[in-house]
Amino acid sequence: MHITLKDTDEQLRQKIEKILSGRVSEPIQVATVWSRLARPHHTPGSPHVPDLSPQDRGRSQDIIWDLIIEGHLRPGGGDGQNNEMPFFHITPKGREYFAKSSS
Repeated sequence: MHITLKDTDEQLRQKIEKILSGRVSEPIQVATVWSRLARPHHTPGSPHVPDLSPQDRGRSQDIIWDLIIEGHLRPGGGDGQNNEMPFFHITPKGREYFAKSSS
């Protein structure tokens, strides 16, 4: 079951920033962000876990790449093992940025 978010790109970016500000274990995977975005749309007790629409997966990927270009995230896990996408990690600059954006 695919869900379509009604958020603007700016609202979606804020949701992604909130997810990343609370994230402690790394490396992070793009699919984890998608799952967290879809989670509020899950009906308790339902065996069906919603998934983002292809359009919203694409929009969220664009936002993640924007955060990479801005220096808040880096591709790869930063652990010497998961060195490319879909893994990414938060940079020290990103930790400061997400701490400020979550308050």
